[in-house]
Amino acid sequence: MSDMTLPTAIEPAVRDVYVLPGEVRHANTPTRFLTVLGSCVAVCLYDRIHGIGGLNHYLLPGIPPPGEKDLTRWSASAIDTLFEKVLAAGAKKDCMEAKVFGGARISARDVPDAMRIGDRNVDEAIVALRKRGVEIVNRSTGGNVGRKIIFESHTGVVWVKDLARASP
Repeated sequence: MSDMTLPTAIEPAVRDVYVLPGEVRHANTPTRFLTVLGSCVAVCLYDRIHGIGGLNHYLLPGIPPPGEKDLTRWSASAIDTLFEKVLAAGAKKDCMEAKVFGGARISARDVPDAMRIGDRNVDEAIVALRKRGVEIVNRSTGGNVGRKIIFESHTGVVWVKDLARASP
């Protein structure tokens, strides 16, 4: 006989999925999405009633130029696609909340506002979520270091780790 006490409820298996730049992922089964961000932004959408979530990882603000093949590298397409996928998986817009991460200024050089890609990426997410009436419940954006994030699609929990800047 063992002294080990079994838990009263077995946690369902959770799969890990790494999300690359330009990808949009969603799940209606327990999934941990992992990604690393610099000036890129990740929007996490979570339906708190149905336990459905998704995440995008986009690189550039605005809409894709004509002829662009990787549409979800751009904020407008990445955010639209994320909403489409999460809603198609059974999420309901009135039950959704959002979390926004990334948008760091990686370069130590001072650049004109128009060249601050991270800032512009964050602004795009905020405007798009407000336009859709989805509340941003958590946000870690800006700064001058990258971030590693882990997002659980089934709980909405996000872990954020700042990544140290390498010495010159």
